[in-house]
Amino acid sequence: MVDTERVNRAMWDATDRLRVAPDFTDRVVHGGRRRVRRSRVRGAAIAVAVVMAGGGATVAWQQAIGETTIVASHLFQPTGGDLADDSGLLLRAVQAWRDGLRDSESGDAVVAALRGQPHVYWAGTTSAGPAAVVVQAGAQRDQVVMSGLVATDPVSKRFRLVGEESAAHGVSWAYAFGPEDRTLLAVDAGVPLYISMAPVTGPDGKVSRDWRRMSTMDGVALADVSADGDPGDVRVLARQAPPAARERDPAGLHPVREASQYVEEADARRAGGPVPVDPTPADSAGLPWENRSVEGPTRVGRPTQVTDDGGILLRAVGESGYLDPLPETHGSGRWEVVAGLPDGRAALLSEIFGASDPALVFAVLLDATGAVDAVIPGGAADRDAPVPVRVRLPDGQGWIVAAYGSSLAYRTSGGAWVEAGEDAALLPDTATEVRAVTAGGVTSSQPL
Repeated sequence: MVDTERVNRAMWDATDRLRVAPDFTDRVVHGGRRRVRRSRVRGAAIAVAVVMAGGGATVAWQQAIGETTIVASHLFQPTGGDLADDSGLLLRAVQAWRDGLRDSESGDAVVAALRGQPHVYWAGTTSAGPAAVVVQAGAQRDQVVMSGLVATDPVSKRFRLVGEESAAHGVSWAYAFGPEDRTLLAVDAGVPLYISMAPVTGPDGKVSRDWRRMSTMDGVALADVSADGDPGDVRVLARQAPPAARERDPAGLHPVREASQYVEEADARRAGGPVPVDPTPADSAGLPWENRSVEGPTRVGRPTQVTDDGGILLRAVGESGYLDPLPETHGSGRWEVVAGLPDGRAALLSEIFGASDPALVFAVLLDATGAVDAVIPGGAADRDAPVPVRVRLPDGQGWIVAAYGSSLAYRTSGGAWVEAGEDAALLPDTATEVRAVTAGGVTSSQPL
C-alpha cells in the first residue's frame, strides 16, 4: 500500500517553485471543451476561478452536487479495482496516459504544467477488457487538473488513452468505451449515482426517463448499453435523492464521453491531418430554410410585434414535456413564423431539434401579455410534400403553413383558390387544401 499523503507531500515539496505558464488555464479549459459527438452539451454545477499570485496563474476549483462539495483528494487513495495489484498493467496505464495526453488537444503544454506523477485511481476488469482510470495533480496541491480512462481501443487493439478531462469538468465524469462505446464507467464521487439508458415517450407524447441506482465498487460504477440502445442517450446523475422521471435540473449530471470520438481526433492529430468536426445541429437537422426578411421572422396573419429574441419558443417547448427532460443540445430552426391570430393571441412556430433527435415542428401560443398559453406539437415536417409544414391551431384559429421559396394559396371545399402570400401563411380553419408555386413555376397542391 502506498502512503498517498507522503507521496503528495513529496510532490508538493519537489515542485514548490514551479511556475505555471500564463496560458495554462485557458488551455486546460479549452481542452475540456473539445467537440463531443453530435455536438452534445451537458450541464454541470461547476465553479472555476483563476487566481493570480506571484505573477503566475493557478486554477482553483470545486464541484458542487446538491449539498455535497466534492474534493479531489480521494482520487489519490491507493489504487482500487480487481487489477490493482497488476503492476504491469499499472505501468502500461501510466505510459498510455503520458503518450495519450501528448496526442490530445491539450498537448505538451498542459503535460508540462502538471505536477508530480500520474496516479492510477482504479484498475479493473470490464466487459470491454482491462481498463484504468488515471489522475494527475495540477497547479495546486490535492486538486486534479487532468484525469482520464485507459482501455483497449477496439479498432487499433491498442491499450491507450480513450478519454480525458480537465479541471473545468470537475472530478465526476463517465466514459463510454469498448466496441461501439457500449461499456460505461462512472467515477464514484461519494454521492449516489443514478443512470437512465434512454428517454421514453408516453401515450400523451410527453417524454420521461426511467432511473436506477448504479452499484459502485472500489470507486467506480460499471454498466453496459444494450445492443439496441444508443450510448448517446445515456444520462448519469450524482444525487442524494433519486431523480424524478421528468427531471430537468442538470445539477450533478456526469458528462458521458465517447471513446470512439476521442480516439478518432487523437489519431488525426498524430497524423497531422485535420481533426474531424461534426456538423452543428443547425447544419445537420431541420429544414434548410432561412428567413427571407432582414427583419427576422416571417410575419403572417394580423400584425404583431412579437419576436423570439429571448428564446421563448425553445424555452416553452423544453418546459412542455415533449422533449427529453435532460437533452443534448437543443436548438430551433433557421426559420420562424410569427402569426397574429384572429382572437388576439400570437403564435411562434419553428422546428426544435437536438444533436441526435429528429427535428420536430412546434407552435407556441402567447396571450396578450406575452405569456405562454399553449404548446402545440406539430410532428416532423414532411420534407417531400409541396408544403412541408402544416400545423392546425386550436380554438378554430386556423392553420399555419410554410414552404419557403414558394407562393402559397388555399381553398375551402369546392371553392376558388385564394392567394395567401410568400413563404408562410395563416389560413382560415375552414381551409381544406393548400397550393405552392415554386420560383421555377412548379405548382403542387395537397389536402390539409
